[in-house]
Amino acid sequence: MRTVKFIGNINTIQPVNITLPNTKGMPRSQGRPMIPASSLRGFIRHCAHEGITLLFDKHDKPMDIDFHYLLASGVDTGRVLGVSGQNTKVGANQQIRAKHPMLSLFGYWGLSGKLSVGNAVADNDDALLKVNAGARQHVFNRNEELSNFIDPSELDRLQDILDADKYSAEAIADYKIEKKELPKKIRETSDPDEKAAYKQRSEELDVLIRDAKDSRVGASESIQRPLEQFEAIDEGQMLPHRMLLKDPTDQELHLALWSIAMASLKPYVGGHTNANYGEIHAKWEVLVTDIDNLTPKSLGHVGFNDEGFFHTVEGFDVDGITKQIVDGTINIGSFAE
Repeated sequence: MRTVKFIGNINTIQPVNITLPNTKGMPRSQGRPMIPASSLRGFIRHCAHEGITLLFDKHDKPMDIDFHYLLASGVDTGRVLGVSGQNTKVGANQQIRAKHPMLSLFGYWGLSGKLSVGNAVADNDDALLKVNAGARQHVFNRNEELSNFIDPSELDRLQDILDADKYSAEAIADYKIEKKELPKKIRETSDPDEKAAYKQRSEELDVLIRDAKDSRVGASESIQRPLEQFEAIDEGQMLPHRMLLKDPTDQELHLALWSIAMASLKPYVGGHTNANYGEIHAKWEVLVTDIDNLTPKSLGHVGFNDEGFFHTVEGFDVDGITKQIVDGTINIGSFAE
């Protein structure tokens, strides 16, 4: 039995914005912004999946929907593996791991992945960046001369669009303000009839908002409107980061390193990529402990930066792993039992 630790740092080259369900602003750990483990694990897994997809396409190897769901999301849509929840047969997990090392690494429903990825938490109190996203404007308001370049017959329609956007936006804003206040009123009253009336009004407002959008000329959504402020971890931050690989075979360890190599091809996480947010660099020291090495032994370093993927791990050959994936020595694409 052995344990491989990846201990290092993730550097934000551009601001990093992460949005999680039911979470306002950047995710935090003890008050400090972080890139959550789920985002980083998904980042590495999806980069590995995309690398395999491109390789298989390059070598004209057919792939199906079940292949993509298993590798990218760990979902057995084709029910081809037969291991899920409490229905696992004795020894079935080990058979799956031996035959499908990439799934063993990242896991799927009913089979835990061997690669554990931690949060990357900012250790700088000034790491948080609040971004005022500004406002979206009508292109014809931003550049008044632009109206000179459209057919005169369309000028009336343009004016209708501008007027409709202005007046319906004002109406919708009023509806939304009223709707936002209703949950508080519902909580504060103990009268069942009042609660019912407030709930009915909320439904009516939904209809009014939808009708206002449907009846306006032009786009259903308001074109000219302020864009919501959002938070990000600022560029130039160094975030300590750790990963743990539990009792891997040599093949699984090399696939983990290969997956990091694929991540170097698309080194960004999170949202607002249209503003070039999310770009990162990373470097980890790879340490191993086993029955013969109770004190961690360094295998070298692995990571990526502006010069691409790099490593100093003896015995790892990224091109060799790529070749084995393509020729089927490492089973990636066959999931039939």
